[in-house]
Amino acid sequence: GIYLVTRLDGFSVADVQRIINSSANIRKADRNSGNALLTNTAGYFTGPLATANSTLSAAGLNVTINNSEDYTNTATLPNVPYYNVSYLDMFNYGSFSPTGLADMHWRNGSLGVTRYSFGAVHTNNASYSTWEALASRLVEQGATAVIAYSTEPYVSGSNAPEVISYNWLQPYPYADIIWNAAPDLSWGTVVFGDPKAQFPGVNVRILPSIASVTNNLSCEITPLSQL
Repeated sequence: GIYLVTRLDGFSVADVQRIINSSANIRKADRNSGNALLTNTAGYFTGPLATANSTLSAAGLNVTINNSEDYTNTATLPNVPYYNVSYLDMFNYGSFSPTGLADMHWRNGSLGVTRYSFGAVHTNNASYSTWEALASRLVEQGATAVIAYSTEPYVSGSNAPEVISYNWLQPYPYADIIWNAAPDLSWGTVVFGDPKAQFPGVNVRILPSIASVTNNLSCEITPLSQL
């Protein structure tokens, strides 16, 4: 077996405390509401993002999706609701229009999924405005957990959108939810979040919409209560 590692990290101690407090105050009602923002990366995830859209919509989230772009034209999210954000799947700052990190208000239990190759390189203030500090910026804004990378995962090595969106709706710890959706276990994958955070399940039953969710995962989820 292996340890599923998450980091309590950010620009400041206050950011770390915010992760912990947000994780400790996830209500069941938070699991079926809020805004979900989905953007494609390199045109690679058209099918998986469509599945994620269906899954999150079925749970009751208000989903905004741009799923039609390719590598030369990064999918953007102009004029969308950046308040009450529960779920975000994005590439980098270019996923917003105008380019730059939108001012978002995050709900407790929220998850930010980034697919930029080096978004988790820095957590220091000297690199605040760089793309390499993207994950820390999302943590600072109030995201309860963030998936990012410290090296090149290639799009095929980043978390599967159709699996992570399904896992996020299940009553499991963050570490299990996130690492379970990873195609491979890489040191370059960095998870910001409280490893003890235990999610309540959604108020509706969401069935896996693809076989890989139940039959071809990289690891087997074992809730902490069963360890």
